[in-house]
Amino acid sequence: VFMGMGEPLNNYHAVIASVRGLRELWELNPARITVSTVGVVNRIRSLAADEPNVSLALSLHAATQETRKKLVPTASAYTMAKLLSAIDDYCEASGRAVLVEYILIRDVNDSLDEARALGELLSNRHVAVNCIPYNSTAAGDRFGYETPSNEQAR
Repeated sequence: VFMGMGEPLNNYHAVIASVRGLRELWELNPARITVSTVGVVNRIRSLAADEPNVSLALSLHAATQETRKKLVPTASAYTMAKLLSAIDDYCEASGRAVLVEYILIRDVNDSLDEARALGELLSNRHVAVNCIPYNSTAAGDRFGYETPSNEQAR
């Protein structure tokens, strides 16, 4: 999995070289390689053209552009419509579902209304959604983020 410190698709050429090395030198099935992104639209399309058999995970975290911009600093670079269009293109090129990662944060993006909006946003798209309860971090705690209750997370 390419994720962690920094956006993998902002280091696109190194990621592609690494993917190709894993695929060609180590004979790793590209479907077992995942690139996670916050949504660098032009690079999602490049990945679809260059390595469509690699798995793609999108850190979405919100169903609206407004909430997403609060949670994902780079979200203002691309509208939700452009991001989802790139995801649709990736699904079409790869024939595979994109994993949508969604961190549930108490009283920020864990409401029933937000869940309905997420369902509407992603309906008729070839995606799987992974809802992950927020884990306390120093960075998140500065914003007052909290883990949702088990009941709310369901």
